Amino acid sequence: MPFRTTPSLGPEVDQAALAYYWDSGVTTPAGVQLPSYQLGSRVSASDGCDYLHVKAGGSNIGANTQLAITADGTFVATTGGTSGFYTVAAVLANQFFHARKGNVVPTA
Repeated sequence: MPFRTTPSLGPEVDQAALAYYWDSGVTTPAGVQLPSYQLGSRVSASDGCDYLHVKAGGSNIGANTQLAITADGTFVATTGGTSGFYTVAAVLANQFFHARKGNVVPTA
């Protein structure tokens, strides 16, 4: 699996979770838990691709699906978009994950 080459702390590019183990439970005034690693963070990885940290909307998203990502600063990802960002693996509703720029399918 690719690993982050951008020198920043945070989850691996292939990690998806409802909350990360190091988060302290910071929430917005609306009660939404936010990760300490910020949504919208962009990183480069060892596979030459760029990744964007987003949160899945209220539905599961299949692997290699192009995403619609909100432009209002919340970085919520849903299916059916034309953003040029794709899921790497399937993600569950409301999980935080990295979306990959471009539809690059690794070869074995």
